[in-house]
Amino acid sequence: MKKSYLLLLLFFCSLSAFSQEYFPKNDGVKTENHTLTAFTNAKIYVTPTQVIENGTLLIQDGKVVRTGTNISIPKNATVVDLTGKSVYPSFIDPYSDFGIAKPKRNSGSWRAAPQYDAQRTGYYWNDHIRPDINPIDKFSFDNKKATDLLKAGFGTVNTHMHDGIVRGNGMLVALNSKADNSV
Repeated sequence: MKKSYLLLLLFFCSLSAFSQEYFPKNDGVKTENHTLTAFTNAKIYVTPTQVIENGTLLIQDGKVVRTGTNISIPKNATVVDLTGKSVYPSFIDPYSDFGIAKPKRNSGSWRAAPQYDAQRTGYYWNDHIRPDINPIDKFSFDNKKATDLLKAGFGTVNTHMHDGIVRGNGMLVALNSKADNSV
């Protein structure tokens, strides 16, 4: 009788050796990216007053390693020639409505009227779910607001319509009025 209990205990112990780890690692799929990129022959703005002409910007693992004119480029680096182009640091505004007109409210009574047509066909029952919004259809570049954002240190904005629960697509816009923002 004791042998059968011992055998049963040994069997359950051997099962636990092949079971799943109790605390699984939930980091997701992660790719280790050890890239080395050298941007050469660029006009590099380190600060608003310090500019490096024909400079080299060396980036490793997504971080700036060196900047200057006499930078030795490692053999395994990807070299990108930026002759005639400028590199400058800036912020990215991820939540903006730059260049998109604000939605107009219905005027009239003190009570809020429905903003959308609830009888429209082919859409979700809640008319504030608006995945069909495309910011390019409503976009207009605003030079004055772009200049203000550039002076504040922003170079790029992610703009979208601030209306509804699901608001459709967004759009990444460079604040340079001379740039081609089309994709």
